[in-house]
Amino acid sequence: MPNALNGLITALTGVFAGLIIETTIRGFVDAGLVNLGYLVLYQLLSILAIVGLIHTTKYWGTLYLLGWWFGLYMTYSSGLVSIFEAIFDSVVLSFVLVSRLFRHIGVDGD
Repeated sequence: MPNALNGLITALTGVFAGLIIETTIRGFVDAGLVNLGYLVLYQLLSILAIVGLIHTTKYWGTLYLLGWWFGLYMTYSSGLVSIFEAIFDSVVLSFVLVSRLFRHIGVDGD
C-alpha cells in the first residue's frame, strides 16, 4: 500500500517534470523555434491533468494523499507551483479527506 513518502515523491516528481517541460517549451517559443500555441496547448493539457488528479484522488490512500499534499505545499512555498494550482488542489484534497472522515464515522449525506 502506498504511503505518505510515495505521495510526496509523486507530487515532487510531477511538479519538477512539468516545470522542465514548460521551461523547455517556453525556451523554444522565446527563441522563435516553435509557435506560442504549443505553450498554450501544454498549459491546457496541464489543466486537464489537474482534472484527472481530481478523478483519481478517491483511489489514493489517506497517508499517500497527505504526502502528496505536503509535496504540493513544498513546491508552492518554493515558488514552483502557482497559487491557483495550490489552492485548487488543496480544495479538492480537503474535500476528499473530509468525505473520507464522514464515511469513516458513518455520516451520510442524506
